[in-house]
Amino acid sequence: MRTILLCCTLFFLSCEKENLHPAKFEVSTTAISPTKVNIIWGEAIDPENEKIRYYLLLDDILIVGDLTVTEYTLENLTVSKPYHGKVVAIDKAGNKTTALFNFQTDPIDFVITLTEIRKTIWWDVEFKNFDAKFMWNSPFSLEINNNVKYDLRVNNELKAVDLMGPDYTIRDIREGASLIVSITARLGQNTFETHDTFTMPRIPSQFFVSVNTITQSSAELSWNQSIMHDNSPVLYEVFIDDVLVKSNLTDTSVVIDNLVSGRNYISRVLAKAQNGYYREWYKSFRTL
Repeated sequence: MRTILLCCTLFFLSCEKENLHPAKFEVSTTAISPTKVNIIWGEAIDPENEKIRYYLLLDDILIVGDLTVTEYTLENLTVSKPYHGKVVAIDKAGNKTTALFNFQTDPIDFVITLTEIRKTIWWDVEFKNFDAKFMWNSPFSLEINNNVKYDLRVNNELKAVDLMGPDYTIRDIREGASLIVSITARLGQNTFETHDTFTMPRIPSQFFVSVNTITQSSAELSWNQSIMHDNSPVLYEVFIDDVLVKSNLTDTSVVIDNLVSGRNYISRVLAKAQNGYYREWYKSFRTL
């Protein structure tokens, strides 16, 4: 009798089905940015229809577990870094199925901008130079920007090292000069580089002003023609004691009326190009 019972027990045990692992599934990454990525995976079907829980690991570190959804957004990632991860599907019996994924976060757009151009000497007739201020953004995450250092080169010549701020003024640049500005951002062993080409504006050519035919109430100003390198138009403005009295002139002479007899005046003539840059010349005179 005992032999029969034992055989029946073994028969029924052999008839029990093995609890199988959840089915294979795939993982994909979408919406990759410098610091975020969206992880999406297919549903892992369990042969016994047991409820599946998902666990997400990144570089072998558990990020989140006990998920029932099939999507998760990873945030606060390192810029331009390769990552390796996996999603583990676990059924009620503890059976596991793993799907691997890889991705690399995007770099931050590392851009140089020419924000300001100033004349080196505003009044000098021989003026041909500019001061140009350049700015750029950090290619690293915002939370570590205070530790970033920058090196700046102009036309492959090192101009500044270990800059802490994202701006620099390059001085005494010739008009029309072409500059290749390169920035290297350094944070520990990580570096990013960017460069761009900028061309300084052109200004009207040198000219001189003279004062002719002075009377008690008027004076005639005249000057030689100022020209642009590309022969684009040059217009003139005339100031008397810093008050604009004539504008948009194409002629190279003008008569200033309604002056006061026996008074000193300072005239200023601007030769202005279409790009807004100008050259100027001062000339003082006294009415009769």
